[in-house]
Amino acid sequence: MPSILVRPLFLLLLLGTLPAPCLRAQEGNEPVTMLYRNHLSGYQISAFAVNSDATILAIGGSDGTLEILNLTNPEKPQERVNGLRLASINTVEFSIQAERLVVGGKGEVYGGVINTTTWQPEHMITGDRQITAAHDIGGVLFYMLDASTRQVISLDMTQRPHVDYVAGSASLLGHSIDRRKVAVVDQAQVLLLDAARMRMLSKVGTVLPPTITAIALPGKAYTAMIGTSDGDLLILDLLDGRVVDTIAQAHKGGISVIEAAENGVYTGGADGIVRRWTSYEEHGVPTVVARHIAPIVGLGVAYDGSRIAYAGADGTVAVVELAPTGDLLPMPPPGGTPMMPPGGE
Repeated sequence: MPSILVRPLFLLLLLGTLPAPCLRAQEGNEPVTMLYRNHLSGYQISAFAVNSDATILAIGGSDGTLEILNLTNPEKPQERVNGLRLASINTVEFSIQAERLVVGGKGEVYGGVINTTTWQPEHMITGDRQITAAHDIGGVLFYMLDASTRQVISLDMTQRPHVDYVAGSASLLGHSIDRRKVAVVDQAQVLLLDAARMRMLSKVGTVLPPTITAIALPGKAYTAMIGTSDGDLLILDLLDGRVVDTIAQAHKGGISVIEAAENGVYTGGADGIVRRWTSYEEHGVPTVVARHIAPIVGLGVAYDGSRIAYAGADGTVAVVELAPTGDLLPMPPPGGTPMMPPGGE
Protein backbone atom coordinates (compact mmCIF):
# COMPACT_ATOMS: atom_id res chain seq x y z
CA MET A 1 0.00 0.00 0.00
CA PRO A 2 1.37 3.44 -0.79
CA SER A 3 2.69 5.50 2.06
CA ILE A 4 0.54 8.24 3.55
CA LEU A 5 1.87 11.68 4.41
CA VAL A 6 0.53 12.80 7.77
CA ARG A 7 0.86 16.47 8.66
CA PRO A 8 1.78 17.51 12.22
CA LEU A 9 -1.28 19.77 12.44
CA PHE A 10 -3.53 16.81 11.79
CA LEU A 11 -1.84 14.85 14.58
CA LEU A 12 -2.02 17.71 17.04
CA LEU A 13 -5.74 18.24 16.52
CA LEU A 14 -6.55 14.56 16.39
CA LEU A 15 -5.28 13.38 19.75
CA GLY A 16 -4.05 16.52 21.46
CA THR A 17 -0.47 15.27 21.22
CA LEU A 18 2.77 17.17 21.01
CA PRO A 19 3.61 18.17 17.45
CA ALA A 20 6.02 15.78 15.77
CA PRO A 21 8.25 16.07 12.74
CA CYS A 22 6.56 15.54 9.41
CA LEU A 23 5.88 11.81 9.30
CA ARG A 24 5.81 9.60 6.27
CA ALA A 25 3.91 6.66 7.61
CA GLN A 26 4.03 3.19 6.15
CA GLU A 27 0.97 1.13 6.97
CA GLY A 28 1.85 -1.77 9.26
CA ASN A 29 0.13 -4.77 10.78
CA GLU A 30 -0.68 -4.91 14.49
CA PRO A 31 0.19 -8.16 16.35
CA VAL A 32 -3.18 -9.45 17.53
CA THR A 33 -4.75 -12.46 19.24
CA MET A 34 -8.12 -13.73 18.05
CA LEU A 35 -10.21 -14.30 21.19
CA TYR A 36 -13.52 -15.17 19.56
CA ARG A 37 -14.88 -15.75 16.09
CA ASN A 38 -18.31 -16.98 15.11
CA HIS A 39 -20.43 -16.94 12.00
CA LEU A 40 -24.13 -16.24 12.58
CA SER A 41 -25.50 -18.15 9.61
CA GLY A 42 -28.44 -16.45 7.93
CA TYR A 43 -28.24 -13.51 10.32
CA GLN A 44 -28.06 -10.04 8.79
CA ILE A 45 -26.37 -7.75 11.30
CA SER A 46 -27.98 -4.31 11.44
CA ALA A 47 -26.62 -2.98 14.77
CA PHE A 48 -23.54 -3.70 16.88
CA ALA A 49 -22.10 -2.50 20.20
CA VAL A 50 -19.69 -3.60 22.94
CA ASN A 51 -19.38 -2.72 26.61
CA SER A 52 -16.48 -0.68 28.00
CA ASP A 53 -14.00 -3.59 28.13
CA ALA A 54 -15.31 -5.42 25.04
CA THR A 55 -16.35 -8.53 26.96
CA ILE A 56 -20.08 -8.26 26.23
CA LEU A 57 -21.43 -7.75 22.72
CA ALA A 58 -24.93 -6.80 21.60
CA ILE A 59 -25.77 -7.77 18.02
CA GLY A 60 -29.00 -6.57 16.46
CA GLY A 61 -30.53 -8.27 13.45
CA SER A 62 -32.57 -6.97 10.55
CA ASP A 63 -35.28 -9.44 11.62
CA GLY A 64 -35.74 -7.72 15.00
CA THR A 65 -33.89 -10.31 17.10
CA LEU A 66 -31.05 -9.52 19.49
CA GLU A 67 -27.99 -11.64 20.25
CA ILE A 68 -26.06 -11.00 23.48
CA LEU A 69 -22.59 -12.50 23.68
CA ASN A 70 -20.61 -12.64 26.93
CA LEU A 71 -16.99 -13.77 26.63
CA THR A 72 -16.67 -14.12 30.43
CA ASN A 73 -19.42 -16.75 30.61
CA PRO A 74 -18.13 -19.87 28.80
CA GLU A 75 -21.04 -22.03 30.01
CA LYS A 76 -23.62 -19.83 28.31
CA PRO A 77 -21.78 -17.33 26.16
CA GLN A 78 -24.65 -16.47 23.83
CA GLU A 79 -28.33 -15.75 24.27
CA ARG A 80 -30.97 -14.71 21.75
CA VAL A 81 -33.58 -12.20 22.92
CA ASN A 82 -36.94 -12.61 21.22
CA GLY A 83 -40.22 -10.83 21.77
CA LEU A 84 -39.08 -7.31 20.94
CA ARG A 85 -41.72 -5.56 18.87
CA LEU A 86 -39.21 -4.40 16.30
CA ALA A 87 -39.29 -5.24 12.62
CA SER A 88 -35.60 -4.41 12.52
CA ILE A 89 -33.05 -3.34 15.12
CA ASN A 90 -31.35 -0.14 14.01
CA THR A 91 -29.17 0.66 17.02
CA VAL A 92 -27.81 -0.91 20.20
CA GLU A 93 -25.77 0.88 22.86
CA PHE A 94 -24.28 0.04 26.27
CA SER A 95 -24.00 2.55 29.06
CA ILE A 96 -20.43 3.51 29.87
CA GLN A 97 -20.59 1.45 33.09
CA ALA A 98 -22.01 -1.44 31.03
CA GLU A 99 -24.96 -1.80 33.41
CA ARG A 100 -27.64 -0.85 30.90
CA LEU A 101 -28.40 -1.66 27.30
CA VAL A 102 -30.62 0.34 24.93
CA VAL A 103 -32.09 -1.12 21.75
CA GLY A 104 -33.95 0.98 19.18
CA GLY A 105 -35.75 0.60 15.89
CA LYS A 106 -38.94 1.61 14.16
CA GLY A 107 -41.54 2.79 16.66
CA GLU A 108 -39.90 1.33 19.77
CA VAL A 109 -37.01 1.88 22.17
CA TYR A 110 -36.17 -0.66 24.86
CA GLY A 111 -33.80 -0.17 27.77
CA GLY A 112 -32.87 -2.14 30.83
CA VAL A 113 -30.22 -3.48 33.17
CA ILE A 114 -27.97 -6.17 31.71
CA ASN A 115 -26.35 -8.90 33.81
CA THR A 116 -24.00 -11.24 31.89
CA THR A 117 -26.31 -12.43 29.08
CA THR A 118 -29.54 -11.66 30.94
CA TRP A 119 -31.29 -8.48 29.90
CA GLN A 120 -34.61 -7.28 31.27
CA PRO A 121 -35.94 -4.83 28.67
CA GLU A 122 -38.55 -2.20 29.41
CA HIS A 123 -40.40 0.05 27.01
CA MET A 124 -38.84 3.51 27.02
CA ILE A 125 -40.38 5.15 23.95
CA THR A 126 -43.22 4.05 21.70
CA GLY A 127 -44.83 5.77 18.78
CA ASP A 128 -44.17 6.61 15.18
CA ARG A 129 -40.41 6.99 15.44
CA GLN A 130 -37.49 5.53 13.56
CA ILE A 131 -34.58 5.41 16.01
CA THR A 132 -31.36 4.91 14.07
CA ALA A 133 -28.70 5.85 16.62
CA ALA A 134 -28.34 5.87 20.40
CA HIS A 135 -25.40 7.20 22.41
CA ASP A 136 -24.89 6.69 26.13
CA ILE A 137 -24.03 9.76 28.17
CA GLY A 138 -22.93 9.03 31.72
CA GLY A 139 -24.77 5.77 32.23
CA VAL A 140 -28.44 6.80 32.41
CA LEU A 141 -28.84 9.50 29.77
CA PHE A 142 -28.99 8.57 26.11
CA TYR A 143 -29.11 10.74 23.01
CA MET A 144 -31.02 9.23 20.10
CA LEU A 145 -31.55 10.12 16.48
CA ASP A 146 -35.11 9.89 15.18
CA ALA A 147 -34.81 9.46 11.42
CA SER A 148 -38.54 9.96 10.87
CA THR A 149 -38.34 13.57 12.06
CA ARG A 150 -34.54 13.99 11.65
CA GLN A 151 -34.38 15.28 15.22
CA VAL A 152 -32.22 14.45 18.21
CA ILE A 153 -33.94 13.49 21.45
CA SER A 154 -32.61 12.77 24.93
CA LEU A 155 -33.86 10.09 27.29
CA ASP A 156 -33.14 9.70 31.00
CA MET A 157 -33.54 6.04 31.95
CA THR A 158 -33.82 6.74 35.70
CA GLN A 159 -37.09 8.63 35.35
CA ARG A 160 -40.28 8.40 33.37
CA PRO A 161 -39.41 8.58 29.68
CA HIS A 162 -38.82 12.21 28.88
CA VAL A 163 -38.22 13.45 25.37
CA ASP A 164 -36.35 16.70 24.82
CA TYR A 165 -35.70 17.93 21.29
CA VAL A 166 -32.29 19.53 21.01
CA ALA A 167 -31.87 19.87 17.25
CA GLY A 168 -33.73 19.62 13.97
CA SER A 169 -32.89 18.01 10.61
CA ALA A 170 -30.13 15.93 12.21
CA SER A 171 -28.61 13.13 10.15
CA LEU A 172 -25.72 11.77 12.23
CA LEU A 173 -24.54 11.51 15.84
CA GLY A 174 -21.14 10.97 17.44
CA HIS A 175 -19.77 11.14 20.98
CA SER A 176 -16.49 11.76 22.75
CA ILE A 177 -14.60 8.98 24.52
CA ASP A 178 -15.66 10.18 27.97
CA ARG A 179 -19.28 10.61 26.78
CA ARG A 180 -19.28 14.24 27.90
CA LYS A 181 -19.79 15.66 24.43
CA VAL A 182 -22.10 14.82 21.54
CA ALA A 183 -21.63 15.97 17.96
CA VAL A 184 -24.71 16.41 15.78
CA VAL A 185 -24.45 16.73 12.00
CA ASP A 186 -27.38 18.99 11.12
CA GLN A 187 -27.51 19.79 7.41
CA ALA A 188 -24.63 22.20 6.70
CA GLN A 189 -23.58 22.65 10.31
CA VAL A 190 -22.15 20.61 13.17
CA LEU A 191 -23.32 21.17 16.74
CA LEU A 192 -21.21 20.22 19.75
CA LEU A 193 -23.27 19.62 22.90
CA ASP A 194 -22.33 19.32 26.55
CA ALA A 195 -24.28 16.15 27.16
CA ALA A 196 -24.68 16.29 30.92
CA ARG A 197 -25.72 19.95 31.05
CA MET A 198 -27.70 19.97 27.79
CA ARG A 199 -25.73 23.04 26.74
CA MET A 200 -24.34 23.93 23.32
CA LEU A 201 -20.55 24.30 23.30
CA SER A 202 -20.12 25.27 19.67
CA LYS A 203 -22.07 25.53 16.44
CA VAL A 204 -20.16 25.82 13.21
CA GLY A 205 -21.27 26.10 9.63
CA THR A 206 -19.15 24.11 7.28
CA VAL A 207 -19.07 22.58 3.84
CA LEU A 208 -19.41 18.84 4.28
CA PRO A 209 -19.85 16.27 1.53
CA PRO A 210 -23.31 14.70 1.23
CA THR A 211 -21.74 11.26 1.58
CA ILE A 212 -21.00 11.34 5.35
CA THR A 213 -21.41 7.93 6.97
CA ALA A 214 -19.75 8.22 10.42
CA ILE A 215 -18.43 10.73 12.95
CA ALA A 216 -16.44 10.47 16.19
CA LEU A 217 -14.79 12.86 18.64
CA PRO A 218 -11.24 11.71 19.45
CA GLY A 219 -9.19 12.81 22.44
CA LYS A 220 -9.92 16.04 24.25
CA ALA A 221 -9.44 18.38 21.30
CA TYR A 222 -12.38 20.17 19.72
CA THR A 223 -12.00 18.08 16.61
CA ALA A 224 -14.19 15.58 14.78
CA MET A 225 -13.22 12.72 12.50
CA ILE A 226 -15.70 12.19 9.69
CA GLY A 227 -15.93 9.27 7.28
CA THR A 228 -17.59 9.23 3.88
CA SER A 229 -19.03 6.61 1.56
CA ASP A 230 -16.25 7.54 -0.87
CA GLY A 231 -13.70 6.25 1.64
CA ASP A 232 -12.27 9.64 2.61
CA LEU A 233 -11.43 10.58 6.20
CA LEU A 234 -11.95 14.25 7.11
CA ILE A 235 -10.61 16.11 10.14
CA LEU A 236 -12.98 18.94 11.14
CA ASP A 237 -12.16 21.80 13.52
CA LEU A 238 -15.30 22.28 15.64
CA LEU A 239 -14.37 25.84 16.61
CA ASP A 240 -14.26 27.41 13.17
CA GLY A 241 -15.70 24.74 10.87
CA ARG A 242 -12.52 24.26 8.84
CA VAL A 243 -11.72 20.89 7.30
CA VAL A 244 -8.16 20.73 8.63
CA ASP A 245 -7.11 17.67 6.70
CA THR A 246 -8.47 15.07 4.29
CA ILE A 247 -7.06 11.59 3.87
CA ALA A 248 -8.33 10.37 0.52
CA GLN A 249 -9.30 6.71 0.16
CA ALA A 250 -8.61 5.77 3.77
CA HIS A 251 -10.84 2.77 2.99
CA LYS A 252 -11.57 1.62 -0.53
CA GLY A 253 -15.30 1.43 -1.11
CA GLY A 254 -16.26 3.65 1.83
CA ILE A 255 -15.99 4.10 5.60
CA SER A 256 -18.82 2.47 7.53
CA VAL A 257 -17.90 3.15 11.16
CA ILE A 258 -15.54 5.23 13.33
CA GLU A 259 -14.81 4.56 17.02
CA ALA A 260 -12.47 6.50 19.30
CA ALA A 261 -10.48 5.02 22.21
CA GLU A 262 -7.71 6.20 24.53
CA ASN A 263 -4.97 4.97 22.22
CA GLY A 264 -6.29 6.13 18.88
CA VAL A 265 -9.19 6.20 16.47
CA TYR A 266 -10.42 3.06 14.73
CA THR A 267 -12.15 2.94 11.37
CA GLY A 268 -13.83 0.10 9.52
CA GLY A 269 -14.78 0.03 5.88
CA ALA A 270 -16.16 -1.75 2.85
CA ASP A 271 -12.68 -3.14 2.17
CA GLY A 272 -13.01 -5.43 5.22
CA ILE A 273 -10.17 -3.69 7.05
CA VAL A 274 -10.09 -2.17 10.54
CA ARG A 275 -7.43 0.51 10.96
CA ARG A 276 -6.09 2.44 13.92
CA TRP A 277 -5.01 6.05 13.45
CA THR A 278 -2.47 7.45 15.89
CA SER A 279 0.66 9.62 16.04
CA TYR A 280 3.00 6.89 17.23
CA GLU A 281 6.16 7.85 15.38
CA GLU A 282 8.09 4.59 15.18
CA HIS A 283 5.31 2.65 13.48
CA GLY A 284 3.46 5.52 11.85
CA VAL A 285 -0.21 5.54 10.89
CA PRO A 286 -2.44 3.87 10.11
CA THR A 287 -2.05 0.39 11.55
CA VAL A 288 -4.12 -2.54 10.31
CA VAL A 289 -5.60 -4.36 13.29
CA ALA A 290 -8.05 -6.67 11.48
CA ARG A 291 -8.80 -7.96 8.00
CA HIS A 292 -11.99 -9.67 6.92
CA ILE A 293 -13.30 -11.08 3.66
CA ALA A 294 -16.53 -9.05 3.84
CA PRO A 295 -17.25 -5.36 4.50
CA ILE A 296 -17.10 -4.21 8.13
CA VAL A 297 -20.61 -3.23 9.27
CA GLY A 298 -20.03 -2.94 13.03
CA LEU A 299 -17.09 -1.98 15.23
CA GLY A 300 -16.61 -1.68 18.97
CA VAL A 301 -13.48 -0.78 20.92
CA ALA A 302 -12.66 -1.25 24.60
CA TYR A 303 -12.25 2.06 26.39
CA ASP A 304 -8.48 1.59 26.72
CA GLY A 305 -8.09 0.20 23.21
CA SER A 306 -6.90 -3.20 24.38
CA ARG A 307 -9.61 -5.07 22.48
CA ILE A 308 -11.72 -4.54 19.42
CA ALA A 309 -14.79 -6.38 18.20
CA TYR A 310 -16.09 -6.22 14.68
CA ALA A 311 -19.00 -7.54 12.62
CA GLY A 312 -18.89 -8.41 8.93
CA ALA A 313 -21.62 -8.12 6.35
CA ASP A 314 -21.48 -11.91 6.01
CA GLY A 315 -22.68 -12.41 9.62
CA THR A 316 -19.25 -12.99 11.15
CA VAL A 317 -18.52 -11.59 14.61
CA ALA A 318 -14.98 -11.51 16.00
CA VAL A 319 -13.17 -10.20 19.07
CA VAL A 320 -9.45 -9.40 18.85
CA GLU A 321 -6.98 -8.59 21.61
CA LEU A 322 -4.32 -6.10 20.57
CA ALA A 323 -0.68 -6.04 21.58
CA PRO A 324 0.17 -3.89 24.63
CA THR A 325 0.18 -0.25 23.54
CA GLY A 326 0.99 1.72 26.65
CA ASP A 327 3.34 4.01 24.74
CA LEU A 328 0.54 4.82 22.30
CA LEU A 329 -1.56 6.70 24.85
CA PRO A 330 -2.03 10.33 23.82
CA MET A 331 0.18 12.85 25.62
CA PRO A 332 -1.21 16.23 26.73
CA PRO A 333 -0.35 19.31 24.67
CA PRO A 334 2.17 21.86 25.98
CA GLY A 335 1.07 23.11 29.39
CA GLY A 336 -0.68 19.85 30.28
CA THR A 337 -4.23 21.07 29.64
CA PRO A 338 -6.65 19.90 26.95
CA MET A 339 -7.49 22.09 23.99
CA MET A 340 -10.54 24.17 24.83
CA PRO A 341 -12.49 26.94 23.13
CA PRO A 342 -12.12 30.54 24.23
CA GLY A 343 -13.63 30.87 27.69
CA GLY A 344 -13.30 27.14 28.35
CA GLU A 345 -16.17 24.70 28.68
